[in-house]
Amino acid sequence: MAARVFVSCGQATNEERQVASKVKEWLESKGYDVFVALETQSLNDINAGTIGHLRMADYFLFIDFPREEIVPSDVDSKLERKKRGSVYSHQELAIAYVFGFPESIFLKHQDVELRGIAQFQMANAAEFKDYDELPIIVQTLVEERCWSPLYTRHLRATEIIKPQSPQSYDSLGNIRNDWNFYVKIHNNRTDAVAWHCVGRLTKLWYDGNEQQLHDKNPLSWGGRSGYESLIFPGDSESLSLFGVDQDQNRHIYLHSQRGIPPQNPIINLPGVYRLEYQVVAESFPLYEFEIELTHTKDIKTIQVKLIGNAIPKTSH
Repeated sequence: MAARVFVSCGQATNEERQVASKVKEWLESKGYDVFVALETQSLNDINAGTIGHLRMADYFLFIDFPREEIVPSDVDSKLERKKRGSVYSHQELAIAYVFGFPESIFLKHQDVELRGIAQFQMANAAEFKDYDELPIIVQTLVEERCWSPLYTRHLRATEIIKPQSPQSYDSLGNIRNDWNFYVKIHNNRTDAVAWHCVGRLTKLWYDGNEQQLHDKNPLSWGGRSGYESLIFPGDSESLSLFGVDQDQNRHIYLHSQRGIPPQNPIINLPGVYRLEYQVVAESFPLYEFEIELTHTKDIKTIQVKLIGNAIPKTSH
């Protein structure tokens, strides 16, 4: 799943809309999923659209364009007159603060005066004068902040946990001793518990060919009998990937909710396999990850690794 970027910027003029379009196109060319918020006056649009997209976003990019002049209270003031920013964009800025985005990017026109929450959130905002320079500034800041299209601030598979010894498995008459492999699922959110977290195997490839799966049911968590979990903010839980039977054939089974005897192995031959899993939790976007399994029938040489799932730098 590509990292989602919420772009908050005014679009009151053709020039502003062109800038928003160029920024969106560049981010998409780098592999990001981009949402550019429109200026709306409908409360329903804010609730159903803006807040929903902000909640699901991974990165926040804010561009403050100038609006009307701010008239000083002292009419005789000789001070240079500044302008206010977009009211709609500043609403999104306040909502984004609640959700806590890492490595956010803030830009403001040199004529905009920071007021309200912007004084604190945008104290180090990059300034611009010419609209044409904005796309280049965005590209530079994205690189400086080490943004990655692989990043998510939601759920993330971070580590394969390999077994140290076989464990007994007994589910509805399916009795085995399995070497159990798990994956650590981390909740990157700082503001939300991942309630009712469920994971399942959805696809299996062998020698480049997709294999038929008869079991796509929820998998167990952390060696427990339950098939859903909750993950606190900044914490992790272990999802069962599969178990390798201790017998001489070394068949590979799922520890799933299905458990109907006799349980059939998903893998019974040595070789290199690719497995795709899905994890979902209440109010979290669907998360998918893949592993590569090199099955040798020897527990000492079986290899399992996450693929296409590098963990990029996050905020300090």
